[in-house]
Amino acid sequence: MAADPTLETFGNSLVRQVRGWRGRPWFLWRPEVRPSPSKRRDGRSPWYLCLCVAGIVAVSCAGLSSGPVMIDCRALGLTPVTDPNQRIDFPGEGFSIQAPRGDHWCVLQTHPGWIFFAKNLLGWKLLHGPPPLVERAHTFGAGAMVVFVEGVKLETLAQVQEFTQRWLRTGAGSRIVGSRQVLDPSPVPRSKHISSKIRPDKSLGADCVHPEAAREERDNPRAPDIVFTQTDEGYLCLHPRTSALILIILATERYAQGDVPLAGTLRQEGEAVARDILFASPR
Repeated sequence: MAADPTLETFGNSLVRQVRGWRGRPWFLWRPEVRPSPSKRRDGRSPWYLCLCVAGIVAVSCAGLSSGPVMIDCRALGLTPVTDPNQRIDFPGEGFSIQAPRGDHWCVLQTHPGWIFFAKNLLGWKLLHGPPPLVERAHTFGAGAMVVFVEGVKLETLAQVQEFTQRWLRTGAGSRIVGSRQVLDPSPVPRSKHISSKIRPDKSLGADCVHPEAAREERDNPRAPDIVFTQTDEGYLCLHPRTSALILIILATERYAQGDVPLAGTLRQEGEAVARDILFASPR
């Protein structure tokens, strides 16, 4: 089956919605993509927010020539997480979560049915100039969202497990259909499966699978000489009171091969998203 060039991997595209942010500085590094015309809405560029996606990817050269600067969430046009104990409620979808613990977390995007948090990996550094591309491309994030699949019914834990295994092996692709995030098991361009393991898990009060996966990306148009590793860990759950699928992302990270991955130290911060999830009847 040929790869669909409009498909995105989890961490490969979290900030493509930057194109639609008028007047904001070009702080965020993003790989190139050629969007499908059908995904445009209201004449603006489409939002390509990845499902598992990742932390703040970069800062621009703007402002660095005048002296050392420290880039925080607000400088990136994002909202900082100031109270990780505040519960974030999605009453229409029947779940609520808490934000990741730790410093330098930003709310990358919130939308009916989903929220994504990005770790500003450069937030603690005093920058005297643009950081290397390897640092700018390093991403880390966590979140939770309602997701959809097409052409198949997922009503049992066994069906969710089978679909998730197939989805991970083809690149963990997703696309936006209207306002829906759709998980797509079609092959993802430039993505090569490295490893994946899935186990059933009912610790969150729902029938879930707990996937861990790694994949490789080559020939990124904005970094053709860099080979990236993408790792994802989370839960895909059948909502206990509806037919909805809830994707919970503990940690999604992309980094250049040879760079130091951070999931071992930052995973604990993202765990709060799953640990504190509450399911309820939609209202």
